[in-house]
Amino acid sequence: MTERLRAWLPTHWRIAPILAVTMIALSVTFIVTTTLLDISRARRIYQEELHERGRSLADQMNAQLADPLYLSNVEDVEKVATLVASQPDVEYVRVFTADGVILTDTSLTGFQSLGAQAPELGVQALGGGERVEQTSGELIEIAQPVTLGGQVIGGVQIGLQSNVLEEQVRGIIIEHLIQGVILILIAGGIAYVIARGFSRPVQKLVEATDGMAAGRLDTRVEPLQSGELRELAGSFNLMAQELQTTVGDLQESRRRIVGVQEGVRREIATHLHGRVQARMLVLRTQLDRTMRRTDPSPEAEEQISGIIAQLDDLIQNDITSLSRRLYPSILRRGMIPALHSLADQFEPSFTVQLDISDGFSQLEEADREAISETVKLAAYRIAEDALTNVLKHAEASMARIRLVIDNGDALRLTIEDNGKGFEVDGSGRGLGVEAMQDYASAVGGSCTIWSTPGRGAAVTARLPMRE
Repeated sequence: MTERLRAWLPTHWRIAPILAVTMIALSVTFIVTTTLLDISRARRIYQEELHERGRSLADQMNAQLADPLYLSNVEDVEKVATLVASQPDVEYVRVFTADGVILTDTSLTGFQSLGAQAPELGVQALGGGERVEQTSGELIEIAQPVTLGGQVIGGVQIGLQSNVLEEQVRGIIIEHLIQGVILILIAGGIAYVIARGFSRPVQKLVEATDGMAAGRLDTRVEPLQSGELRELAGSFNLMAQELQTTVGDLQESRRRIVGVQEGVRREIATHLHGRVQARMLVLRTQLDRTMRRTDPSPEAEEQISGIIAQLDDLIQNDITSLSRRLYPSILRRGMIPALHSLADQFEPSFTVQLDISDGFSQLEEADREAISETVKLAAYRIAEDALTNVLKHAEASMARIRLVIDNGDALRLTIEDNGKGFEVDGSGRGLGVEAMQDYASAVGGSCTIWSTPGRGAAVTARLPMRE
């Protein structure tokens, strides 16, 4: 290609405008496409977190509204609805009876008892006896039946708005899009000048451009003697520096998005493990005391004992498990205990083997702080997503997690399975690869996937020990 460029430029310099326009068009297409993908990914992350928050609020209201609905205490029902509706991202709260009669709707003035029928989403939740969700534009709606002793005694429907969070993310992406357009203009000017020149300095510029295209953002051109070419080399180096800075800013933006996601997960996990669990323990104690003081009938005592057993199971299993999945606090004890715990979660479905190098074991035993918390969390999330893909798609009987020290300053994490495999180009992007790459990129690392039909798959991440 370089020889052709040298042959064409002396006699066909008129292709310069066409070349410049073509490069600009391709660059614009690339940047617009990647920006739209980033916006879509950011929206998905925030909407998932908002869905999780809505479910948490619905579960809280389920616990708080059980007694008021059972006793038909509309005043207490309205207090609970008012408290939840006061939060900034909550659009409305509706509470209705088991017959679908609305008791409270905060979207109407006065929080009054309406007597109208619950909307279709609420009716579906009551009829199915389980949570129902739907998304309409920027509005996320969650309806859930309220139960007491296994019996549906009413329902709650919550609407949440996601437009504020999406506007913040969109602003970050648009800012970098503007920077990208500026760089496109610089690249177009450089392409136009290169197309009109020839000789060895031009070849150096072509080679440098190829290096930039290959991802070597630290590529620079040595100073040239010729006046125009010297200016061109300076412009190229300036563009390369700005591009390297912009890519760094984009990586920092991705790091912030992942950080926000993990922060929200940690907050929800702390709330579940703290206040929610404490309230359930208080309810359990109150039920137990009430049963002992009132001397209930054998049938009532059996029902209350069943409720206490369900609370115990919910506290010990569901809340603890959900809190651990939202944020793996076991990472404070080290990567090795965390990976063992993660493997145990998937063991019922397939065998998970751990292959930890002696070097890593010795490093973690000597200094748990040798690897930063964010890097350990990124490695854990990548392993978790990879094993989840094995469970959902691979039809594998065994998976292996390998963790070694790479060149003394990085971790190399590999998750491989003996499943059915797939064509990476055809379906790899649909298997959570982007999420794993986001986690790796957020700490300055990389993540790749290999697979062949019939020969399993392997995910490999290389992460620096510290950001």
